[in-house]
Amino acid sequence: MLLHHSHLARSLAPMVIMLSLVGAQAAQGTESGDRPRLYPVPIDGRWGFIDETGAIAVAPKFEDVQGFWGGELAPVRAGGHWGYIDRSGTMAIAPQFDAAGLFSQGLGVIQQGDRWGFVDDQGAIALEPAYAWGYEFGEDQLAAVAIADQVADDQATRWGFIDPQGTVIIPAKYYDARFFAEGLAPVSVAPSWTGYPSWGFVDTTGQMAIAPQFDAAFSFSEGLAPVSVQGRWGFVAPDGSLPIPPRYAQAWIFGDGLAPVQNLDGLWGFINHQGEVVIPFRYDYAYSFSEGLAYVMVEGQSAYINPAGDQVWPAPPSTR
Repeated sequence: MLLHHSHLARSLAPMVIMLSLVGAQAAQGTESGDRPRLYPVPIDGRWGFIDETGAIAVAPKFEDVQGFWGGELAPVRAGGHWGYIDRSGTMAIAPQFDAAGLFSQGLGVIQQGDRWGFVDDQGAIALEPAYAWGYEFGEDQLAAVAIADQVADDQATRWGFIDPQGTVIIPAKYYDARFFAEGLAPVSVAPSWTGYPSWGFVDTTGQMAIAPQFDAAFSFSEGLAPVSVQGRWGFVAPDGSLPIPPRYAQAWIFGDGLAPVQNLDGLWGFINHQGEVVIPFRYDYAYSFSEGLAYVMVEGQSAYINPAGDQVWPAPPSTR
């Protein structure tokens, strides 16, 4: 993700949507009400959007895109720069940024040069690009940012959390961080190269709510957060218990009551909150449900499915 800055590419293109979009979905939620539901799709080398029936809603004319993921604006790239469209497909903020992230809580994270900042929904700079890295604002009105001048002797940039005015609320002392969701945010207290299980969760006051004990962690959604323990993924509850034990090769966050997980044979399926398999392991890749559909890859081809496991786009051969 940028495609999503830290560690991921900022678009849906070949499976690099994960970390930021994981955080973004957790931050935004999946409620869309009566708003048009739109989903990014690649068609003939360009990107457009379909609606929930699989019909083309925004013509494929962009070089790259991200989804709306519960927000009102979606990042798109045209002419080599990133801007934003609204849910009608109209360009709301002209392409002008080197990279752009999702909108959340009325602000979008953007890159100009080698620094990250935030814009409002009119495209005006709300927080000057001054951060070495950054994620979108979470539902608790806090955003994880890497403070440019906060570099320790080991040259590892430190992460902290700011409010929408740019005030540092939680000091930059972590080696990595993710979005706040449901009152908690994953943070890492040691460099990844140490091999130390350094990930835990802090609350909005900066207090450690779940002690560092995980190899990796993503944000909470629907009361559970994906975590890695000794190379296997499961789900942690806010009290630190593991109601779904670590047994998967990979996992993403819950959406619409289901979470995508990868079995040890490399295939993806979906489980419910009890850890029961609801959609069988049959995908090359799967991403979390948002606004009623989930992005999957089947035999190398992009597709969307509904919570029943039915393919919505492209239409299966029997329905064409």
